[in-house]
Amino acid sequence: GGSGGGSGASNVIGTPTTASAATAGQGNIGGRGYRFSTPSARWLGGGGGGAGAAGSDASVATVGGPGGIGATSSITGTSTYYAGGGGGGGEGTTLAPAGGLGGGGAGVVASSTSTNGTSGTANTGGGGGGSAISAGTTSGAGGSGVVIISYPNTYNAATTTGSPTITNVGGNYIYKFTGNGTFAF
Repeated sequence: GGSGGGSGASNVIGTPTTASAATAGQGNIGGRGYRFSTPSARWLGGGGGGAGAAGSDASVATVGGPGGIGATSSITGTSTYYAGGGGGGGEGTTLAPAGGLGGGGAGVVASSTSTNGTSGTANTGGGGGGSAISAGTTSGAGGSGVVIISYPNTYNAATTTGSPTITNVGGNYIYKFTGNGTFAF
């Protein structure tokens, strides 16, 4: 999505890598990756940026970088986080960095096994988690998006295709699309 991805670690011990910037007006920068030599050799990626906050840098204390928190919306009548960043992946430890609140997938790390990153949660726009750096691994896929339309129920109901979820909350019609469809008055 519009947020930046976390960076991987370089082979230069203690030197951060440059994280990806976000698309202007759409999200936040990702976190920086590092290679650490103590307490053991670790290559750790930064967390992906979320809609509400930047991804965290990797560190020995936090292991890999957690993903940035998403942004909240109450358009459905309930405050919900969307577009959390994915956690950074890495090597040399067994602790997994969390994805950001709002559907971000957790990063995975492993010292000797091939492990893929966790995908973002469907219909949240959350980023995928980073993988362990063993050969043949892949980062998780980003979570699919969602389209939500809300307007006062004093107006007529809309005509739709694609089977959206339709509710009537707080004096508003709410149409939630999680797949293809159309909406017309």
